[in-house]
Amino acid sequence: MLGYLWKKYLNAVKKRLGLLILIVGFAVGTSTYLSMFVVTPTYKATAALLVNTDPTISAEYLLNEVMTNQKVIKTYNEIIKSHLVLQEVIDKLHLQMKPDELGTKIKIVNNTDSSIFTITVTYSDQEAAIVITNELARVFTLKIGQLMQVDNVVVVDRATMDTSSKTSPNVTMNIAIALILSTMAAVGAFGVREYLDPTIKSREEIKFETGLATIGEIGTWSPRRRWLGLKSEVAAASELPQLKLNPTKRNRRVLEGYQHLYRNLLPVLTMEDVRTIVVTSTLDGEGKTTILTHLGILMAQNGHGVLLLDANAEQPVLHGLAPGGAEAGLCELLLGEAELDDAIRPSVIAGLDVLPLGRASLPALRSMAEGRLEDLMPELRDRYDIVLIDSGAMNSSLLPNALAKHADGVLLVIKSGKVAREAGAVAVAGLRQANAKIVGAVLNKNEGHSSRPPFLLERVLQKDIEINQ
Repeated sequence: MLGYLWKKYLNAVKKRLGLLILIVGFAVGTSTYLSMFVVTPTYKATAALLVNTDPTISAEYLLNEVMTNQKVIKTYNEIIKSHLVLQEVIDKLHLQMKPDELGTKIKIVNNTDSSIFTITVTYSDQEAAIVITNELARVFTLKIGQLMQVDNVVVVDRATMDTSSKTSPNVTMNIAIALILSTMAAVGAFGVREYLDPTIKSREEIKFETGLATIGEIGTWSPRRRWLGLKSEVAAASELPQLKLNPTKRNRRVLEGYQHLYRNLLPVLTMEDVRTIVVTSTLDGEGKTTILTHLGILMAQNGHGVLLLDANAEQPVLHGLAPGGAEAGLCELLLGEAELDDAIRPSVIAGLDVLPLGRASLPALRSMAEGRLEDLMPELRDRYDIVLIDSGAMNSSLLPNALAKHADGVLLVIKSGKVAREAGAVAVAGLRQANAKIVGAVLNKNEGHSSRPPFLLERVLQKDIEINQ
């Protein structure tokens, strides 16, 4: 479970790697621009002062004197930041600020066990910082003599251009912080989005949520060159030979996905004698008809005799692949109003025939739901190597479960990011309750790179799951 979740979140990041790079690049670029051109730089200048002790006194007395000096230094710190000292510095240098504002730019540090303390001024101009620091040290030494009648403070080190430095912005540190924070924020957002997204988006999720093997992964075809615009009113015969064309680099992985799907089906067709397959989906609009059509075309182009049977009462569209001819179809066959030869229509692809739905009627649909299609299956098996049956979606029709009982196998199409995990699991449970033999799942509109999955191994594991249920 934990390994599955980690892999799920890692795939979510890999899938959005381009967006991650864009976010991090924008954050780093913004940080660099602000640090170099927008944020006002600040500089610091430091002067060191010494509180004198008498060099002729004893060591024991000297220790007491140093401790006393520590207390004196704390007093000096307050005097340095007093309005008396700060106002004189402001007047002397003609600074446009108030004593309290200048006080916020001053930092006094005294070291323990030492009679030396430092005055550091942070300012937006380096030369001004140096001048203010030195003037502050000078005014303080004068004022301390007047106030406390002592002459024991001397300037050890004056602030110079060599000893002053830039404090902010630290461009390197800002870039590093932007890089780390933007990466963490983006990866975290991807993880939260993945966690909150209830839909199935990968073959790992299909296996984890439904127990099905993923028999194929079909990518998204470029809108600039669509395969088949399957519409009930439009004949698409001119687009059928699309698989024979050389694909563009942009869409090559879609064709590779269909090739992988076909190759993964071959062992099932031969070793398990699966020749009649119902293609269904959990919801409408998952692309099951498109996958069924192109799989049939690819099989026909590889020498198989293929029949596409339209049993989708809600959205029948396969008649558009073989326009013309008689109006009879599956419904007329089930009602005894037509013969098989009159209902089947050839397409422009050699070896690919179509059996359209015909004129849907309540008696015909009732006979289909009651299993009358079972009587037709033996004859279709004798005529064709493979029969692909287009059924309705499971959320809107009872026909998929009824058809699945009389077919050799069921292929469940799952569109990435459309089907909720719970809905997918319920659909599979419904098929198994109908004693359907589920061949596997096809992940449609896959956002990742298409690859040929280890289907035979997954198929063995799927059978183990079905046996143990």
